[in-house]
Amino acid sequence: MKKFAKLFLTLGVVSSAIAPLTMVACGDPKHPKSPTEWVADVKENSKFKLENTQSVPKMAVITDGGDLNDKSFNQSAWEGLLKIANQNKLGLDKYDIFEVAGSDFSAAYNAALAGGYKYWVLPGFMHQAAIKDFYAKNKTAMEKAGVTLIALDFDLKGADIPEGRGISLNFKTKEGGFMAGYAAAKFLSSNTNEKDRTASTFGGGDFPGVTDFNEGFLKGIQQWNSEQTDSSKKIKITDEVIALDSGFAPNDKMNSVINAVLAKNPKLVLPVAGPATNIMTSKEEFNTKYAIGVDSDQALTAPKNKERFFTSILKRIGQAVYDTLGGLLTNDKSFIGNYEEGKTNSSLVKGVKDGWVGLTDTHITGDKQKEAEDALNTAKAKFNGLNEEQLKWLLGNKATQSGAEIEKVVDRLKEIIKEINKRN
Repeated sequence: MKKFAKLFLTLGVVSSAIAPLTMVACGDPKHPKSPTEWVADVKENSKFKLENTQSVPKMAVITDGGDLNDKSFNQSAWEGLLKIANQNKLGLDKYDIFEVAGSDFSAAYNAALAGGYKYWVLPGFMHQAAIKDFYAKNKTAMEKAGVTLIALDFDLKGADIPEGRGISLNFKTKEGGFMAGYAAAKFLSSNTNEKDRTASTFGGGDFPGVTDFNEGFLKGIQQWNSEQTDSSKKIKITDEVIALDSGFAPNDKMNSVINAVLAKNPKLVLPVAGPATNIMTSKEEFNTKYAIGVDSDQALTAPKNKERFFTSILKRIGQAVYDTLGGLLTNDKSFIGNYEEGKTNSSLVKGVKDGWVGLTDTHITGDKQKEAEDALNTAKAKFNGLNEEQLKWLLGNKATQSGAEIEKVVDRLKEIIKEINKRN
């Protein structure tokens, strides 16, 4: 989930920033807005090394508001583009970053359009409504320029983008959630006090971008419990109903949900609600508990209790951007699906095996560090060993492998919790 900071952007600022860069055509210069500390860990692919770079279209990342160096969506997307640019020693006239201020997306879109940028990387769902409105008003100019949109964490169908004008990139976060849940269960299972073998989760809204994390996490714990014959090794969920209404703004409602979850004293909590993670980990009541972050390594932005982060479930935004731009530049369909410019859009949903979803290393220190590391490694091996039926259950709408489909996610989560907390 993304934070919603306010910045200021004008076309004048963008124009003055672009002008000196476009005069540099070669020589592999470092972009002046390259991050000082890289966070995305993008794996390079030799397939994307180009023999001829003169004809490479211009590429741009357009942020979704907030800080460019946010250690999350904006920065990771930018690092993905920088990786492909640096690999091919592209001049600064071939790529750039446009920083959106507040809600003024149209200024950045207009600057990218006027600058002749063909591939637009749009990180985050805040772009969905904005690009829908802009495209409708500027359809002729966009199609004349041959702009290809790369939508991260939202689907271009919801933005009414015509066929052949974009690729949607989304993430199988149930897979990452499963690994985090299984690892957390193994980690907590060694505690002798039953109260320390507990966990919970909550979310900012009832939609898959949130609930896939929650569900994957709970199914990972469910899988762990199902393998235990000793009840003292099983984990309990402290909330019978998962709160999915905290929202994504730091306000009284979010604080109320956090307090209600912590009041039931879970040893580990997975918040899926943007700033809720840092708010929760800053509370005195959290000091002896553990947290799991989402989207990016949230420990890096935590003001307090960094060493209480067991892991974070990653959407590898940088890798997704790098793979997709590489696929476009080489016309490799294995990376862009059925996308064909001017004819067919593509929607890609990838996970662990493609390097688009993963877990961070633990930030836990001291005598529990090795235990946390072992648990995370065990969980990754468990996921990699899931059979076809288990994967179908994990990614589908069943609470149990032998049960019926449950379409409403709130009801499905309740049934999963019942299964987790069941004791023979």
